[in-house]
Amino acid sequence: MIVSIIPFPLVSGKRQNKSRIKIPIQRYWILLRTYLKPQWPQALLLTVLLFTHVGLRLIVPQIMRFFIDTALAGGELRALIHSALLFLGIAVGSQALGIATAFVGENVAWRVTNALRQDLTLHCLKLDPSFHKAHTAGELISRVDGDVNTLSNFFFRSSSFPWSATRSC
Repeated sequence: MIVSIIPFPLVSGKRQNKSRIKIPIQRYWILLRTYLKPQWPQALLLTVLLFTHVGLRLIVPQIMRFFIDTALAGGELRALIHSALLFLGIAVGSQALGIATAFVGENVAWRVTNALRQDLTLHCLKLDPSFHKAHTAGELISRVDGDVNTLSNFFFRSSSFPWSATRSC
């Protein structure tokens, strides 16, 4: 099962130069979909948290605009107090949503990458003894863990994945 979705050859004699490997981005999306599918409830929650967080961040400047325009126009003190309290409530809520988004995102990332590590390890254990004689244990651990970390960074911690946008907020 795992052999067909690995975007790089795990059983090659020598590790190829990463700059020369041309892997279509579609292979990575297939890989992500395969391991993210069991996490769909958390991924859905993460998406809702992300869009709510972004929505709140878009509302804050509008509240500030209203506050400044009302203050400059000599508006009612009550309207200023309400907009200031609303601004503080949304700012605190936005921070809480940012924390929740980061927590759920990290949880999903760990679960997905651990499942991938488990499948890769099982695949390595099923390889014939000649493969294990040709490669040291450290090399295999480096490949399994290092390449999974690289994929994790690509999908969950870079700008290539939508919910990673909350990290810069």
